[in-house]
Amino acid sequence: MYSQSILNVMRRISSVARAARLWTPLATPRIQANVARPASAAGRVLACLLCWPLVGLLAQAGSAADTTWQSLTIYPPEAQLATATDFQNVIAVAQRSDGVTLDVTEQVAWTVENPELVRFEDFRLSPTSDGQTKLLATWQELKAEAPVSVTAATAPRDISFHLDVMPVLTRAGCNTGSCHGAARGKDGFRLSLFGFDPVGDYQRITREIGIRRINLAIPDQSLFYLKALGAVPHSGGKRMEPDSSYAATLLGW
Repeated sequence: MYSQSILNVMRRISSVARAARLWTPLATPRIQANVARPASAAGRVLACLLCWPLVGLLAQAGSAADTTWQSLTIYPPEAQLATATDFQNVIAVAQRSDGVTLDVTEQVAWTVENPELVRFEDFRLSPTSDGQTKLLATWQELKAEAPVSVTAATAPRDISFHLDVMPVLTRAGCNTGSCHGAARGKDGFRLSLFGFDPVGDYQRITREIGIRRINLAIPDQSLFYLKALGAVPHSGGKRMEPDSSYAATLLGW
């Protein structure tokens, strides 16, 4: 009973294999042990296809074992800081002998040659005093350095509507399609979608309804500023904290 069932199963396997033309069919029950012999050409092709990914992985592993890290580079290669609010983010990239690169910013040991001139926190350089110094990076056996120059470290920088205020509005989501960036604006106030028209946005904020949005006499009472803080009714809700750098940018402008 069991042998007959096994024979039926083997015959089904043989018929499927014959249809695919990848296996030699079973001739008689006497050769039940010779299950599915690969046909010469098709079998070799199938074996190559199945083994190729494994060959690639082995070759990749061997290549990685034969390569070494040969250089470490800081980007940008030079930092120039001007005015008190200026800053520069930096990264470190290691390169192997085969050209492969790796971002190792968080693994590097960072130091500033003269910490009295520059403050380094969270991979960001900020000016403290005027002068010249270097940013040093060490990773494994590799080292790199980048010159840093600081000028007007205590001088305030003029706030630009285009370069400072527009990014704040985008960061807060004020000029998105679901808010004032919609084609018809929202609650009577319209901004260009994602700030594509800074000139038009400047005109609408400063000139459209007189002094309601911008109060030059009492800047912290400007509707433009109060609505962003949620200090007055605003359908978009609170968009930033009063003590945040974004709020300071709006108020300073």
